[in-house]
Amino acid sequence: MRRKLRRTAQRLGLDIRRYGPQSSPVARRASVMAGHGVDVVLDVGANRGQYAGELRSAGYTERIVSFEPLAEPFEALSREAKQDPRWRCLKLGLGASPSRSTMHVAGNQAASSSLLRMEGWIADAAPHQAYVGTEMVNVARLDDVAPTLVGATDRMMLKLDVQGYELEVLRGGPSTLRRAEVLEAELSLVALYEDQPLWREIVDYLHQAGLELVCLDPNLHDDDGRLLQMDGIFARSRRLNSRGT
Repeated sequence: MRRKLRRTAQRLGLDIRRYGPQSSPVARRASVMAGHGVDVVLDVGANRGQYAGELRSAGYTERIVSFEPLAEPFEALSREAKQDPRWRCLKLGLGASPSRSTMHVAGNQAASSSLLRMEGWIADAAPHQAYVGTEMVNVARLDDVAPTLVGATDRMMLKLDVQGYELEVLRGGPSTLRRAEVLEAELSLVALYEDQPLWREIVDYLHQAGLELVCLDPNLHDDDGRLLQMDGIFARSRRLNSRGT
């Protein structure tokens, strides 16, 4: 019966799998978070609150702080969080230094918006993601805002969905990064934005900070099936720390 259901679903373009850490990215994330006792998530690049909503659906009930610098997505985000007393929203971008900066606004409900310029081939391959305008946004350093959000005994997770700006956010938050028990970030195999770091540079940077790559999940392919981007989950490594790295 199980095989018959799976074959029927596949004919409809669907896939049915048993829910659990071995088969589900959502379950894998939840398992890592639970194993590290995460009780506050800094959701950087929140857009309309999709990630926080996924955390709640997976059973996470502790605090979430979402950062979104663009006006229209922030309004939608605030509406999503309004009835959740443990979900706070800040209209703010994060980077290596405080600034007023130009953000390029993407046409896919601003989901691919970035402080970096998009590589031209992306707009050609996926016109719905092309930039449709710009907006001036406030940018702060993570280390300047985190002390008021993360308590001394909190076990924090940092999530980065910042479209190629990952290292700039991390460079503005070395003290906060040392506090992170878990970190999730997009890892690009090819440059989607100008001057963005690729996956190996981010993995090495986080390894040096004592965070070990524990999960990888593909999230973006081109039309030929080539993998372009993955979601990586990193966790505080007792093994690395014990060796003094």
